[in-house]
Amino acid sequence: MPDVVQLVHPDGSSIRFDAVIGGRLAVSDDVTTHPLEDGSSVSDHVTRGPWGVSLRVLHTESPQEGDGGATGPDRVFQALDFLGRCRGELLTLVLDRRFRTIGRLVLTRQSGEIRRLRDLPLELEFRQVRIAYSERVSPPMADPQESGSSATEDADEQGAGAEASEADTESASILARLLGMGG
Repeated sequence: MPDVVQLVHPDGSSIRFDAVIGGRLAVSDDVTTHPLEDGSSVSDHVTRGPWGVSLRVLHTESPQEGDGGATGPDRVFQALDFLGRCRGELLTLVLDRRFRTIGRLVLTRQSGEIRRLRDLPLELEFRQVRIAYSERVSPPMADPQESGSSATEDADEQGAGAEASEADTESASILARLLGMGG
């Protein structure tokens, strides 16, 4: 297990846990299957699944060297407040001193037994997310005089295909972003 685990919020604030008790990285992919008449099945593609990260960490009332801030029970409460602010946010997990990171994580589960305020054992589960963005793009219309066709013909063609063209443009924009080709 890594010797340092730090959770970074999008606003730049972070928490470094005092000890890592255990953890697990998991990913599972979905493979499509289609049955054939002879009883067998065929697969045509694989859908990559997101990373799942589970950590068992300990946060105590005594800061590590280099950690500033509160001590005592206030430090434990600050950790709980920080994790509360992390809900629904895209987080980054720093796994060791060489700054190996896993980004775009969402905190999906947090549990722990509060036995005393001196230390707080926590079980944290994260899921990596991929977010698709859409953008509506209106391509510039060609000047009818440049193409040599009459304005009436162009208006008729544009009227019939305007709805399909707009949907095609939006679909192409979404696909380009998903493939990493869009800006």
